[in-house]
Amino acid sequence: MENLNYQEMTWDLVWGNDLEKNSYSLSKWRDERADDKVGYFIQNGLTFKKDEQILDAGCGDGSVLFALKKHFDVEILGVDFSEKALSNAAKNSINYGLSLKCYKADTRT
Repeated sequence: MENLNYQEMTWDLVWGNDLEKNSYSLSKWRDERADDKVGYFIQNGLTFKKDEQILDAGCGDGSVLFALKKHFDVEILGVDFSEKALSNAAKNSINYGLSLKCYKADTRT
Protein backbone atom coordinates (compact mmCIF):
# COMPACT_ATOMS: atom_id res chain seq x y z
CA MET A 1 0.00 0.00 0.00
CA GLU A 2 2.99 2.32 -0.17
CA ASN A 3 1.80 3.68 -3.56
CA LEU A 4 -1.51 4.88 -2.16
CA ASN A 5 -0.29 8.37 -1.28
CA TYR A 6 1.22 8.81 -4.74
CA GLN A 7 -1.96 7.54 -6.39
CA GLU A 8 -4.17 9.72 -4.22
CA MET A 9 -2.06 12.77 -5.06
CA THR A 10 -2.18 11.93 -8.78
CA TRP A 11 -5.96 11.57 -8.86
CA ASP A 12 -6.43 14.65 -6.70
CA LEU A 13 -4.45 16.56 -9.36
CA VAL A 14 -6.61 15.10 -12.14
CA TRP A 15 -9.87 15.94 -10.38
CA GLY A 16 -8.62 19.36 -9.35
CA ASN A 17 -8.14 20.54 -12.94
CA ASP A 18 -11.83 21.12 -13.65
CA LEU A 19 -11.29 24.60 -15.11
CA GLU A 20 -8.92 23.52 -17.87
CA LYS A 21 -10.49 23.14 -21.33
CA ASN A 22 -9.04 19.71 -22.06
CA SER A 23 -9.20 18.34 -18.56
CA TYR A 24 -10.38 14.79 -17.84
CA SER A 25 -12.63 16.22 -15.14
CA LEU A 26 -14.46 18.76 -17.35
CA SER A 27 -18.09 18.24 -16.29
CA LYS A 28 -19.67 18.63 -19.73
CA TRP A 29 -17.48 15.91 -21.23
CA ARG A 30 -17.90 13.63 -18.24
CA ASP A 31 -21.69 13.96 -18.37
CA GLU A 32 -21.79 13.22 -22.12
CA ARG A 33 -19.58 10.15 -21.74
CA ALA A 34 -21.65 8.91 -18.78
CA ASP A 35 -24.89 9.32 -20.76
CA ASP A 36 -23.35 7.37 -23.66
CA LYS A 37 -22.22 4.56 -21.34
CA VAL A 38 -25.59 4.27 -19.64
CA GLY A 39 -27.39 4.40 -23.00
CA TYR A 40 -25.25 1.50 -24.21
CA PHE A 41 -25.97 -0.47 -21.02
CA ILE A 42 -29.72 0.11 -21.38
CA GLN A 43 -29.70 -0.91 -25.06
CA ASN A 44 -28.09 -4.15 -23.96
CA GLY A 45 -30.70 -4.99 -21.35
CA LEU A 46 -29.50 -3.33 -18.14
CA THR A 47 -32.35 -2.88 -15.67
CA PHE A 48 -32.69 -2.13 -11.97
CA LYS A 49 -35.56 -2.60 -9.55
CA LYS A 50 -37.05 0.37 -7.69
CA ASP A 51 -34.92 1.39 -4.68
CA GLU A 52 -32.12 -1.01 -5.62
CA GLN A 53 -28.68 0.21 -4.56
CA ILE A 54 -25.99 0.86 -7.15
CA LEU A 55 -22.38 1.12 -5.98
CA ASP A 56 -19.75 2.68 -8.22
CA ALA A 57 -16.27 1.82 -6.92
CA GLY A 58 -13.99 4.55 -8.24
CA CYS A 59 -16.95 6.85 -8.84
CA GLY A 60 -14.92 9.97 -9.52
CA ASP A 61 -17.34 12.87 -9.82
CA GLY A 62 -20.38 10.55 -9.79
CA SER A 63 -21.29 11.22 -13.42
CA VAL A 64 -22.14 7.58 -14.26
CA LEU A 65 -24.26 7.28 -11.11
CA PHE A 66 -26.15 10.48 -11.93
CA ALA A 67 -26.75 9.22 -15.49
CA LEU A 68 -28.14 5.96 -14.09
CA LYS A 69 -30.38 7.88 -11.69
CA LYS A 70 -31.93 9.71 -14.67
CA HIS A 71 -33.27 6.38 -15.95
CA PHE A 72 -33.91 4.32 -12.83
CA ASP A 73 -35.50 4.96 -9.44
CA VAL A 74 -32.49 3.67 -7.51
CA GLU A 75 -30.27 4.64 -4.60
CA ILE A 76 -26.78 5.65 -5.73
CA LEU A 77 -23.61 5.10 -3.71
CA GLY A 78 -20.06 5.98 -4.66
CA VAL A 79 -16.59 5.35 -3.30
CA ASP A 80 -13.30 6.85 -4.39
CA PHE A 81 -9.96 7.48 -2.70
CA SER A 82 -9.53 10.94 -4.18
CA GLU A 83 -10.75 13.73 -1.91
CA LYS A 84 -11.06 16.04 -4.94
CA ALA A 85 -13.21 13.50 -6.79
CA LEU A 86 -15.50 13.14 -3.78
CA SER A 87 -15.71 16.90 -3.44
CA ASN A 88 -16.71 17.15 -7.11
CA ALA A 89 -19.29 14.37 -6.62
CA ALA A 90 -20.79 16.22 -3.65
CA LYS A 91 -20.98 19.46 -5.68
CA ASN A 92 -22.57 17.64 -8.61
CA SER A 93 -25.08 16.04 -6.26
CA ILE A 94 -26.19 19.50 -5.16
CA ASN A 95 -26.17 20.86 -8.74
CA TYR A 96 -28.34 17.97 -10.00
CA GLY A 97 -30.58 17.97 -6.94
CA LEU A 98 -29.89 14.28 -6.37
CA SER A 99 -28.92 12.43 -3.24
CA LEU A 100 -25.58 10.67 -3.54
CA LYS A 101 -23.93 8.86 -0.66
CA CYS A 102 -20.19 8.88 -1.24
CA TYR A 103 -17.34 7.63 0.88
CA LYS A 104 -13.57 7.70 0.80
CA ALA A 105 -12.28 4.17 0.30
CA ASP A 106 -9.58 2.19 -1.44
CA THR A 107 -11.22 -0.71 -3.25
CA ARG A 108 -7.94 -2.52 -3.80
CA THR A 109 -7.85 -3.79 -0.24
